[in-house]
Amino acid sequence: MKVSTVIAVALLSTAINAMDMDDMGGDGDMKMMMMMPMWFWTGNDVYWLFKELHSTTNGEFAGGMIVTFIIGIGIEAITYLRNYVYIRSQITAIRKTE
Repeated sequence: MKVSTVIAVALLSTAINAMDMDDMGGDGDMKMMMMMPMWFWTGNDVYWLFKELHSTTNGEFAGGMIVTFIIGIGIEAITYLRNYVYIRSQITAIRKTE
């Protein structure tokens, strides 16, 4: 890809991203509804994956963070064990063919 093409694509992308949401077409009355905030905020009013999982207090927020961390560790442990079992089975299969 030529450098001029890359620069043109970068400029076009910048111009598109710089457009205001009101310039996207349609009625002037119709506003786009953001589903997720795209900025940082301080607070504990959070939806956890579903509308029904909602924290409103500091304790609920801390509990949600702890559960999220534990789920992340669990997923990593399962991935590690899956790879371990896979590699062990491959080694066993190779040894059987010798």
